[in-house]
Amino acid sequence: MTTLSTRIAAAAATIAAAFALTTATASAEKIANFSSGGWKGGAYTNRQSGNFSHCAATARYKSGVTLVFSVTGGRQWYMGFARNSWGLRPGTKYPVRFQVDNGPVLKAAAKAKTQKVVEVFLPPRDNLFRSFRNGGELKVLVGRKRMAFNLTGVDRMLAKLYRCATHYAKRHGNDPFANTGRDPFTTQSKRDPFATRSSRAGGQEVAGSSFF
Repeated sequence: MTTLSTRIAAAAATIAAAFALTTATASAEKIANFSSGGWKGGAYTNRQSGNFSHCAATARYKSGVTLVFSVTGGRQWYMGFARNSWGLRPGTKYPVRFQVDNGPVLKAAAKAKTQKVVEVFLPPRDNLFRSFRNGGELKVLVGRKRMAFNLTGVDRMLAKLYRCATHYAKRHGNDPFANTGRDPFTTQSKRDPFATRSSRAGGQEVAGSSFF
C-alpha cells in the first residue's frame, strides 16, 4: 500500500513532467532531483533526443493547488497551477490575472497542458523576476478561480531552479546560458538572466494596482 506522501510525491513528479510540453516535446525523462524548503524539483530531458528540456519545481498548498515554476532550455520561464480535481481540456486557453504583493496586475493566458495542469508564460522582465524573488504573496485569477500563494522560500527555490537549468543545459549540449558569465543570484544586479534578443508577447500590464 502506498503512503499519502508517496502519492503526493508521485503526483508532483507527474505535474512537473507535464511542463516538458512547453518545449513541444512528446515526452520527458527525469534525470535529477533537488529540493528547496517545501519545494521539490527536478531536471528533465527530451526522451527522444536526450537534449535538456527544462527544470521544474513544485509545491503543494493547503488549498489543494500545486504551484509550479519551470525554466526551459530555451531560456524561458513559466509558472503553472495544478489540481487533481480539475477537468480541463488540453489546449484550451483561460484568461489569467496575477499580482505579486501590491505590484502591478498583469494579464496573460493560461494554457491547459493536461486535464489537471495549466501553465502561464512569464515574460523575460527583470523587475517581474525580482518581484517573485522578493515577494510575499502571489494572487491569481484564472477564469473564475481565485487563488493566493505564500511566496516564502521562493527566492532560494528560483535560485536553485536557474542553476539547475544552467548546469544541465551545459551538460546536455544545448546551453542557452553559455554567454552568461556570472551568477545573477550572487549579487543585487538588475541584469535580467532570462533576457533574449527577441521576446514573446505576454504579461500585459493592467492599469492600476487593485487586483479584483
